[in-house]
Amino acid sequence: MECVNHPGVEPVARCVGCGKYVCASCAFDRGNRIYCRECAPGVPCEPEHILVSPEDLQVSRAFTFFLQDPHWPSKVVIGTLFMLASILVVPYFFVLGYQLAIVRSVAWGNDGLLPEWTGLGRMFKDGAALFLISLIYAVPMLLVVGGLSLLGVLVGGSQEPGVQTIIVAIALVGFVAGWLVVVAYGLVLRLATPAIIGTYASTASIRKALQPGVMVGIIRADIKAYLLVFLLTAFVTSTIAFLGVVACCIGVFVTSFYALLVNAHLIGQLARLNPLGGDHDAAS
Repeated sequence: MECVNHPGVEPVARCVGCGKYVCASCAFDRGNRIYCRECAPGVPCEPEHILVSPEDLQVSRAFTFFLQDPHWPSKVVIGTLFMLASILVVPYFFVLGYQLAIVRSVAWGNDGLLPEWTGLGRMFKDGAALFLISLIYAVPMLLVVGGLSLLGVLVGGSQEPGVQTIIVAIALVGFVAGWLVVVAYGLVLRLATPAIIGTYASTASIRKALQPGVMVGIIRADIKAYLLVFLLTAFVTSTIAFLGVVACCIGVFVTSFYALLVNAHLIGQLARLNPLGGDHDAAS
């Protein structure tokens, strides 16, 4: 069995309107009843794919969209509690899954309501998959950091003065070069994150999200928009989320969850407007 729109992708539900099987990115929850895109009430037709420019992005809406939901306070409270529980790591999978649900909703032009905190099993599965994808992409950076740690051990292990001097010199060059690589790779990975998340949100396929060449193509097609989202998400994460520290304790989890909402909306906008994401999926 497979999704009617995405061959090879496992369906998660069956549309109550037409009976078609749909995957997570094609399912629309309306009053605890699952519809496909064609049958879901209030879902606009799929937008025409056009190149994204910074002017196409609704930046201000990303900061306020959730206020249209009459139940946003309770949903934010639940999200904050999950964020608080994330200090145990595993509950953060639910937060990532919720972020993905927002990305999907925005990508399909449906950002009037925040997703419900229901279907936690699917949310956990999506979050775990997103965590795994992020971990795999981070492996090169982790290997470099491990190599730098090994250099530190070698420097501390040598006792002969002459050998020690040579090793320290090599280690110094290695540390500088290594950390430059780590910083550069981290910045590139952050730039690519919206494309990675958007691809997984639209396909529900870990394999497709782990295709660096495809991610590069998506970003190159709309580099200005991706750079803008890169700067905005960096600002939101480092500044707005950090404001919670001033409020101490629970405040940091509230602002962190708010930052997640804003970032998810921006990523969803890119997923909606980017032409290569849709073309690649259709071709696969």
